[in-house]
Amino acid sequence: MGIAKKFSDITQKVQVQTKMTAQFMLTMILKIFSSVVLGFTIALVGQEMMNFGTFSLVFMMTVITGLSLRAMWNWSLAFVLIFDLICVLMALLFRMYLLIAP
Repeated sequence: MGIAKKFSDITQKVQVQTKMTAQFMLTMILKIFSSVVLGFTIALVGQEMMNFGTFSLVFMMTVITGLSLRAMWNWSLAFVLIFDLICVLMALLFRMYLLIAP
């Protein structure tokens, strides 16, 4: 086995590992962003309904973010994107309900 073959194998492994790392980082960033948005939304709704303070808002946001991250931990990028799509569609449906309701 020549040095050119070994160098080719090393560069190919680096390319594959870089692609896998980039996909993993994108998935994790998307999971964290989705969890924070979901946590903030639910905590803000809870604050408006029950009229509690800032500490409770931050606490509820942290707990909901952690729970949703735990639920999403084994999801792939496709599942996270589908979840985000469903959340956006539900938000649009709720917005439409609020605009139409008397």
